Amino acid sequence: MKRTIALDCRMIGRSGVGRYVESILDEITSQDIEDFQFLLVGPCERLSQYSNRKNIAGIESYEIEPLSLRDTLEGTRFFIRLSKKVDLIHFTHFNLPLFAPRNSVVTIHDLTPLILKELFPVGKRFSLSLLLRLNKRRIRRFIAVSQSTKNDLAQLLGIPSEKVEVIYERVSSRLVHCDRILPEELRGREYFLYVGNKKRHQNLDTAIRAFDVFFDDHPDWKFVIAGKKDKQRDYVDETLENVRNRSCFIEYDGPSDETLAGLYSNTRGVVLLSLYEGFGLPVIEGFAFGKPAIVSNRSSLLEIVGEAGIVVNADSVEELSLFASRVAKDNVLYGNLCVEAGNRFSFFDTYCELEKLKALYHDAIGHSRFA
Repeated sequence: MKRTIALDCRMIGRSGVGRYVESILDEITSQDIEDFQFLLVGPCERLSQYSNRKNIAGIESYEIEPLSLRDTLEGTRFFIRLSKKVDLIHFTHFNLPLFAPRNSVVTIHDLTPLILKELFPVGKRFSLSLLLRLNKRRIRRFIAVSQSTKNDLAQLLGIPSEKVEVIYERVSSRLVHCDRILPEELRGREYFLYVGNKKRHQNLDTAIRAFDVFFDDHPDWKFVIAGKKDKQRDYVDETLENVRNRSCFIEYDGPSDETLAGLYSNTRGVVLLSLYEGFGLPVIEGFAFGKPAIVSNRSSLLEIVGEAGIVVNADSVEELSLFASRVAKDNVLYGNLCVEAGNRFSFFDTYCELEKLKALYHDAIGHSRFA
């Protein structure tokens, strides 16, 4: 008889975690699975498209706003009740109930608020720390999306290595295979691309200042920022008000998959100068389109980029500007990086994420010695 996994889909449609959920859903509904079926937990409107697909046992409606106080408190009662109907619950983000069921696993994407404390409000840091500390003995297994994140779980929370499995993320197939729409203003233009939210730890102000220097010698190029704003007026707006080459910066707020695919397809390279990343999905998405990356020398990015990118000091305007110029001018270097990007994507594309998840599910259901 198939075991039932309750898959937490509360964050579907929301930034990087939403992509992660979509990727898992694409995987579990595209092939035959003998040993598991999945009960999807989350907003019915978003999940209804999966209701009649392979390996889906049903949808458990959950309409409470994720990451809210109500989510934490009412979610405790909801998931405790749910845990009695399923073999295992897979929480796909750290927005855990106050007391998670003991038959649970959780994916940790990053611990940014606990590492870059000065960039996050006290309340967010406290709630994350509290939820993880209350539940670290209750949760049967932790999934870390990189070795870097696994190390952080051990160092910051004292979670035993044997309780944490590294399972890399994969690029959503719907992004790779959808239509590609390049905005009219970028057609025939050369540009570098940033994809992601605009939170402080993404270090976009340093990247913007670096490209402002780059544009002094490359006035026909663009730097494209694609992602949702953190708030109506943020530090990105403030930084852009003080650049010399304002017309060289283009922003797209919450672009569609089709627009993202077009942007990835035509960029010279993806830029991620983050101060901390648990994984760095935009880098791998760029690799899916054969595009190299310029990344900071922080956290997981060294692990993820391999030979398919250039690593620079996260604090150095000069380094980013210099290496962007090299990638722009040196076609031999660029060609080699593109080849490596394709190779690196092949590694992640053939990575058996679902097989590793299934093995972890079996282990978590069969062994509760850490609970």
